[in-house]
Amino acid sequence: MSAAPGRPGLISERRTRKAMRRSRGAAASLLLVAGMILPLAAAPGYANESADPATPRISGEVAAAKPRLTAEAARLGRTPGEALRAYWTSARMKKAGTGTRASAVSVAVDPPSVSRAVPVFGPYSTGKPNRFIGKVFFTLPDGRDSACSGSVVSAPNRSLVSTAAHCVDPDGGHGDLVRNFVFVPAAYNGTAPLGVWTPRVLTVMNEWQDNPHHAGWDLGAAIVTRDPAGRGIEDVLGAFVVAHNRGNIFMSAVGYPVDGRFGFAIQQWYCAGRTTILDSTQPGTGRERSMMCDFVPGASGGPWYWGVRPIPGFPVIWYLGGQTAKTGQGFSHSPHFGDRALAFYDLVGRI
Repeated sequence: MSAAPGRPGLISERRTRKAMRRSRGAAASLLLVAGMILPLAAAPGYANESADPATPRISGEVAAAKPRLTAEAARLGRTPGEALRAYWTSARMKKAGTGTRASAVSVAVDPPSVSRAVPVFGPYSTGKPNRFIGKVFFTLPDGRDSACSGSVVSAPNRSLVSTAAHCVDPDGGHGDLVRNFVFVPAAYNGTAPLGVWTPRVLTVMNEWQDNPHHAGWDLGAAIVTRDPAGRGIEDVLGAFVVAHNRGNIFMSAVGYPVDGRFGFAIQQWYCAGRTTILDSTQPGTGRERSMMCDFVPGASGGPWYWGVRPIPGFPVIWYLGGQTAKTGQGFSHSPHFGDRALAFYDLVGRI
């Protein structure tokens, strides 16, 4: 299937063939398709989880794939969902490293800028937005268990979990996807108070396939299965609303950094400060947004956000304006949420 000549933004047949050739296997690789997301082979059913609607055809560009398990995990259950929940024990969660190539807090009226992240003391299962912020666990292509952060994002399918692309597809089109992927909202000290949510589809931006390790394209997502009552994760927990094309505004950030002064406890950490949009310095890379914050790996995929109460007495609306993609030297970076990021969330939110 080839794109129409001269149509910018659509991948060509030649590019598609090249991407497929360099993948290490059709089953494990991301499928690149011009102009639509194809309905991939349906994943096996998950124990005690209701069926999700079929994947529709949607105009646009994302790379999507069926999630896979390692042989070790697959032996632990009759279905993928059962096996993944058995694999990710409390002890295994606590030992999960951050070996990717990464790169309840209330909003005050005029909060102070913070450069050193501070701990958020749990549990987080009742307070918003912390209850719909969580930890992503997965196994890297080399067999090591690892972890990132993630959050629930409002979408038509009510099932969208956002994280960093490098937490889904560490090397873009140059390597394999992660396996044993799960999302644990409000994860705290090895517990999963709001459940372990398993994916039916994993996605990243197409641009990440050709330019991995550039923060401007470091957006990924999982479409998770529904609960036994047929509810999406957004219906159960709540979610962020994506905001785009904002200027150099104040944001808060939450993630699960690991190592160094953060130790290895499974705990949320918080930063806040004015963010700055950075222009791209390399051809083919997306724009970034930076914040003074000393996050380290593990925080990748964690949300950058702010809250607004539209009318006194009404619930706060939590807006997502970025998420951690890379860290270092006292700064954290996010993709700039412009039109391309909004289109990504719009597309995967209908899978």
